[in-house]
Amino acid sequence: MVDKKRGSDAKPVRTEVVVNQIIRLRFLDPLASCDVLAQKLKQMGYSVSKRSIERTITEYGLKKNSLFQPDERKAKTRSRH
Repeated sequence: MVDKKRGSDAKPVRTEVVVNQIIRLRFLDPLASCDVLAQKLKQMGYSVSKRSIERTITEYGLKKNSLFQPDERKAKTRSRH
């Protein structure tokens, strides 16, 4: 048996340029969903799936909750009374 290289033979979609654009868009609009970011990237000419955007956001710690300081988070949440 010959060991085969793991993974796809296709080029990775998340190039350095695409990752930088995802991070940039996330900081410009921290409350935007992955759907919105995917649409913006598509308009810019990049074909990236929502899942790839989710992975990038998770890897770089850019989830919505982590972008706000604790005091800001309290101000943005609704009261449940």
